[in-house]
Formats: sequence, C-alpha cells, structure tokens
Amino acid sequence: MKESLYEDLTKKDRFLKGIRKLKNNGVSIFIDNRESSEKEWPVLLREREDTSFYMCDFIEDPDTGKLISVRFDRVTHEAV
Repeated sequence: MKESLYEDLTKKDRFLKGIRKLKNNGVSIFIDNRESSEKEWPVLLREREDTSFYMCDFIEDPDTGKLISVRFDRVTHEAV
C-alpha cells in the first residue's frame, strides 16, 4: 500500500528531528566523511535515479560505550 504524501513527510520530519536531537546531545553527524550541518541532512532522504542510497554507522567511544558519532556513507546497490 502506497503511503500518502502526509505520511511520507511526517516520517521524513521525524527522521530529521531524530538527527537534530542526537546533534544537540553532542553526537557528531558525518555525511561522506565530513562533519555535516543541519542544512545538509535532507540529502539523506532524497530519492536517486541511480542505485545509490545512504547507509549509517553508529560509532561509540571504546572506553565509555557512549555514542559519539553517526556516519552516513553513500553506497551503491548493484543488481546481481
């Protein structure tokens, strides 16, 4: 079942608010190996014509286990 535009926008807004909350709590947000600003985050949600998308990794401090950064890297899905 296809989502309505409202549902899609609500999910995207919730995602961006989640990233903002992490950032406000001291977690660094990286996109393609660069620390990013809030104005860059919507790129993570864009649909692409190629087969790429963003995948994230959660990085913890090895001593404390506290989340210190979230890294989004663009990956390409090749059809097998």
